[in-house]
Amino acid sequence: MLSKAAFKKDLILMRDSKTKALFSFDKCQKRLCARVSRLVVDVERFIDDSQEIMSQVGMGVIYTKTSNQNALRRKIGQKERKTLLKSYYFTHHKAFYEAVKKILDKYGKCLIIDCHSFSSFVQDYELTKDAYRPQICLGTNDFHTPKALLDFAKSAFEKAGFEVAINTPFAGAITPIKFYEKDSRVSSLMIEVCRDLYMNEATDKVRKDWLDVKARINSSCRQICAEFSKDYF
Repeated sequence: MLSKAAFKKDLILMRDSKTKALFSFDKCQKRLCARVSRLVVDVERFIDDSQEIMSQVGMGVIYTKTSNQNALRRKIGQKERKTLLKSYYFTHHKAFYEAVKKILDKYGKCLIIDCHSFSSFVQDYELTKDAYRPQICLGTNDFHTPKALLDFAKSAFEKAGFEVAINTPFAGAITPIKFYEKDSRVSSLMIEVCRDLYMNEATDKVRKDWLDVKARINSSCRQICAEFSKDYF
């Protein structure tokens, strides 16, 4: 079991620091946030560890290892696992599905922007140790991320002065499982921001230019949404 100090350190290393404040680009956006830390339940993992590549390093839907690959928690039984999934995973995905379906029913299409942050340095759990770490990482799915949208997003962030890369150091874009690789009306794009761009990773405090960085990110996101609203998507 981890000490409180060790747990707090890992929480800082693994959380999407300040992303709720960082991404606030549209008053009309439907926002959905995980109710608990990914150290409790990671709602963006496949529920079946055999389908989830990160389960190789103890980071499936319920983590068993920390960022530096030490034991995170005691071994839990199936009853406790089911309770955690029912409380956090299934409720999250039910809300996720219903939000997307409501938008599809109203507009005939939906854009999911999956917002995250990542550390400026490689961590022990990462499967690729030498991946390029840009300021902005755009994650994609071959089925749900239209190339035209990806190209526009990359250009929008570059024009805002950011270094941008695709699917590095992290890849993918989330979609409700009922639509996953079945319904092309659902588009998805992951946006990962390198934390040293807007905060001091050691102290967990925002940088002096935080508001400027936030403004440029939100401007880029608004442009992406406006582009998606056009008829050719």
